[in-house]
Amino acid sequence: MKTSQRQCFLIATHHVNDAVLKLLNKIGKATASYADVYLLVHGLPVEILNTTKKVVRTHFFSDTILSDLGFVPIVDRIVPGSNHFSVMDFFSKHGEYGYYWYIEYDVFFTGDWKIFLDFFKDVNKDFLSCDIRLYENTSTWPWWQTLKHPEKKIALANRLRSFNPIYRLSAAALFFIQQQLYNKWSGHHEVLLPTLLYHNNFSLSDFGGDGEFVDKGAENKFYSKETFRWRPAFNKAGGLKNKLYHPVK
Repeated sequence: MKTSQRQCFLIATHHVNDAVLKLLNKIGKATASYADVYLLVHGLPVEILNTTKKVVRTHFFSDTILSDLGFVPIVDRIVPGSNHFSVMDFFSKHGEYGYYWYIEYDVFFTGDWKIFLDFFKDVNKDFLSCDIRLYENTSTWPWWQTLKHPEKKIALANRLRSFNPIYRLSAAALFFIQQQLYNKWSGHHEVLLPTLLYHNNFSLSDFGGDGEFVDKGAENKFYSKETFRWRPAFNKAGGLKNKLYHPVK
């Protein structure tokens, strides 16, 4: 696996419209010196042009990746829980990057994306995400039991979860997860990724919030539980400056 420190950004979407292309262009502008940006599209290939009339980098996938990759999904559809299969599919064809970002189309940042992304550009952590928590601090979360293996076990008390509308994986972490999936580990990505990485000596860090994995000085820096959540959706992002909002529909 030949990699560099150049990064890539995958803007995950099931539809392509002006708002999605605007997000792609914002990310592209903010990271032009060190990253490549792709649309990660769930659906059939179509020709997509951005506002500069250059062909947008795209990676298309369909529900067939649930069987084609040789992994074990938790249900017979990508959502819920198997969103990471699309990243693995991309990685199998583009293994040259040092870091891989995944950003869902309904993530919004109330500021220049460069401020947020530059903050983490040189952070040497294997997994960056939101709301990384130990089991004891969020035991009512519904997806804990999905983490499974035919022979191995990780006790509930030793599991972690994260909230993954936006996250970053190092190439080493992504390769490791790929191998674990081939080895028949399965589970919702928000328990599988942080738990397997944490227990195999990979480094984890939170983008903000108030959880156990927030680095000192970054508490609630780029999001809080009021701005970044599962539901209900925002009609538009709130007025707090330089904060991640989700879901903004």
